[in-house]
Amino acid sequence: MRVYSVIDEFLQLGKMSIITDNWNSIAGYGMSYWLFIHNMGKLEEIYGKEAQTFFTSDVMQVLTLARSDQRTPELLEKLLGKYTVKTQGTQVNTGRQGQSSTPLGGRNSAGESVSESEQGRSLLNATEILEMPENKQLILYTSKPPILINRVKYYRDAEFVGLFDQNPLAERN
Repeated sequence: MRVYSVIDEFLQLGKMSIITDNWNSIAGYGMSYWLFIHNMGKLEEIYGKEAQTFFTSDVMQVLTLARSDQRTPELLEKLLGKYTVKTQGTQVNTGRQGQSSTPLGGRNSAGESVSESEQGRSLLNATEILEMPENKQLILYTSKPPILINRVKYYRDAEFVGLFDQNPLAERN
């Protein structure tokens, strides 16, 4: 039997060494954590510089990040990876005499050459992540492709009416 512990706003709880110190043995008992971390700068502040690697590569089952500081979108860009973009370039030579010569002494003739190349491009760069609409959210699962989702405000969605208690501390924007 698997047990999943879902902790939203994980960093609001402060440093929880019991999770980081015992991660491997907990997994051996069939337990997994789904920790929601919204600010990588705050993660580093609480858990130290090594925490970013620990939480984003070794142990994170689910990682969802908002765009609340500069470090977070930069890390997201890195975690999302790159894809290959094919580019084409065209060069036109008018072929006028005396303008230039080839390395072997001949003259260039009129014509057009097309070149094609491949280069890597970030799936989303940090600026694009910062400019994402508020209703979009990135979710990264370990060893799975990233997912771009539409965020649902459950308290505004007719499908969820009556399925939750009102949160007296939440603002309803």
